[in-house]
Amino acid sequence: MLKNLYFQGFLLKIAIGVFLFFSLLHSRPNLDLTNEESVWLSLNPVLRLGFDSSRPPYDFSDESGLHKGILSSYYDYFKTILGVDFIVVQADSWSELMHLVRQGEVDIVSGLIKNPQREEYLNFSAPIFSVPLSVVASKDSLIFVGLESFENKRVAMVTSHGAIEIIKKAYPHISIITHDNLVDAFTALEDGLLDAIIGETYSLKSHLLARNVRNYHIAHTLPESYTLHIGTNKSLPHLHNILEKTLKMVDFETKQHFHQSWLYCCKPPFFKIWHGFFLAFIAFAGSALIALKNRHLAKELITVVKNRDNALAHLDIISKSLNAGIWTWHINKDKYIFDSTFANTLGYDESEITPTFDGFMSLVSREDRPSVIAALKRHIEKIDPFYSVYCKLIHKNGHSQMFHSFGGILASDKYNLPTILGGCHILLQTNNLKPKNNLIDDSTGLLSQHCYHSFVPIFLKQARRECFGVSLVLFRLSAKKTALSSKDQSLREFGVFVFESILVPSGFVFYMGNNIFCTIFWCDNPEDSHLFVKKIQDKSSCFLYEKSLRLSHGGAFMLAGSYVDEATLYKRAYADLSEDLQHSFEYL
Repeated sequence: MLKNLYFQGFLLKIAIGVFLFFSLLHSRPNLDLTNEESVWLSLNPVLRLGFDSSRPPYDFSDESGLHKGILSSYYDYFKTILGVDFIVVQADSWSELMHLVRQGEVDIVSGLIKNPQREEYLNFSAPIFSVPLSVVASKDSLIFVGLESFENKRVAMVTSHGAIEIIKKAYPHISIITHDNLVDAFTALEDGLLDAIIGETYSLKSHLLARNVRNYHIAHTLPESYTLHIGTNKSLPHLHNILEKTLKMVDFETKQHFHQSWLYCCKPPFFKIWHGFFLAFIAFAGSALIALKNRHLAKELITVVKNRDNALAHLDIISKSLNAGIWTWHINKDKYIFDSTFANTLGYDESEITPTFDGFMSLVSREDRPSVIAALKRHIEKIDPFYSVYCKLIHKNGHSQMFHSFGGILASDKYNLPTILGGCHILLQTNNLKPKNNLIDDSTGLLSQHCYHSFVPIFLKQARRECFGVSLVLFRLSAKKTALSSKDQSLREFGVFVFESILVPSGFVFYMGNNIFCTIFWCDNPEDSHLFVKKIQDKSSCFLYEKSLRLSHGGAFMLAGSYVDEATLYKRAYADLSEDLQHSFEYL
């Protein structure tokens, strides 16, 4: 099932091996083992390793049964440091693996959750890293309302997985169906025997990609998470002490290399996606041609088009007279269409707003987003006859404006589920409302340093929950001959350059004072950070030359799942702030 991971895994093994070789060649760690531990290690050069073989990207087996994944990189490190080797003990489920441990047939268990039951027969290492949990459910659900609605649903988890107790404690009303592994769980889901699967976010994503599942997706990331440990058989206390000392020698840079290598190697094949779109287009075009051959249907089609054009002209008159922006949301396609009136009211061109529901929600002020979602949910569930809510939308210059957003269901499918919603956004006041507490910098019109410290901690927390990386880039302007005044028009003009270059809904720009601009946004790949910097350099080169200005930058990238606060992220980027534009970002 995971063939698309094997070749990348082979290359990553080579890359990680080379990385470890040169790291150790430069400085071989001193483990400070006791005499008893050294003797035990020399007498036990081969260790028996057990793991879940269907748990990418943490642990999985290739076609030859070799261990792959993030945790396999740690064991490669152990091999190099300790001079040991590992043999894989095959087990088809967690329950079978735990049975083998109790029978003394397994020395080490990879990637465990620590709990009192397992502590009876296992010693646990210090936490290695944290793992978030998510829910895979059908794409038919427009808005995921949480596990509170899953009381009578068929929800699956992996048998004997430590997360089961966490979920049962947090959501006692859920009845959990267990499967030996995620492969069996996804098979049952595709056969219609399940409504949802709860599991580790990245493992769920990997299985969705590998199986090319189209009707299901990651519907929700849960607030619950846990740390993974390495377990050693309690009858081998020396092994526990040796591994603990070895883990302490794994420095921050090495850990990030292990994680980055496996988290960013598994992307969906590009040609498969577009091959599907191409076939769908051919099928649609063929159906349309057949229909047009029927003269009666052709006449009806002409009438429909004329009626549509008349309706659009009518809507255009209403839009302009009321200064109302018209919107249409194609739910299944996640296509949220705005008209020019709405975009212009907020200071944008139509092309500047991402035409998705997330693109619209990025314009809604954070305090009003829950009420917008609640109003949509009430209408979709037929509680309210129309969708109607008052909310603040953020203007391009950073100020907020009050709108009345309303509409209703325009079309539904054969199951009476909404497929298209439409309506208007009407501006209720023309005077911009400046946020309180000096959240806007007066000199540039951008978000202020005060706003950075208030907002970014929440931003980072949400990124971790949604399993995104975070890129933070600092830009500093300086004059070639004299100091650049903080009131200079050049600051405002450059701020516009930066602001217009962040096209993702998750992007924000702050002015931190001292001629420094801070940008922060979610992204999957560190390479996106470098592309963004290059885009700023290319876009502003003429402007900088005309103004006789110099641009320097520094960056830091928080890998998905890392725990870094806003102060550390900024500090690392500031330390990287340099006039050498060829340097690389620091990964956290």
